[in-house]
Amino acid sequence: MILNEPCWDEILVRQVFLQSDTNRILQCPIVLTREEVLLWFDHSFGIYSTKSAYLWLLYHSSSNVVVEGIRKVIASLQTLPKIMLFAWRDCHDALPTRNRLLSVGIDYGLCKLCEGEVESSVHALCDCVLAKEILEISDVLTCERDVDHVSIKDWFSVVLLSFHKDLFTSLVVMLWNI
Repeated sequence: MILNEPCWDEILVRQVFLQSDTNRILQCPIVLTREEVLLWFDHSFGIYSTKSAYLWLLYHSSSNVVVEGIRKVIASLQTLPKIMLFAWRDCHDALPTRNRLLSVGIDYGLCKLCEGEVESSVHALCDCVLAKEILEISDVLTCERDVDHVSIKDWFSVVLLSFHKDLFTSLVVMLWNI
């Protein structure tokens, strides 16, 4: 096709294609369309703006994507609603741990089982000696977390990427029983 003209570059078509194909190609009409326009996919009208880019970046760089994925998995777990609620509260650091109670002046904060560290969700369900023993004895999964995964939410997201959903369900039920 010759740029900006509704006709084929006949010489080029004859050089590239076989004679039978050349005749068919040259008989095809060319319809000029309007100029291509770039559209921003994350805006309802396709208009790019600093605000729409900022909102896209904020959504995709935060843990909202992870939380949304975990929320959907938790909502579809084949277990009791109270265990699903426990998992959701755990992901949002909303369990009544001694650390949270300490922040409102109700408790002294140390773990009642090991009395060695402040009881947070991570400590109570992963780092406490008793929690580690329970998870190691069970065939569910050992509670090894990377340094980067400092929250239960991060740990859950790694578990979800690495293991089957049934194993995740077993893990949540096991954690609920701790």
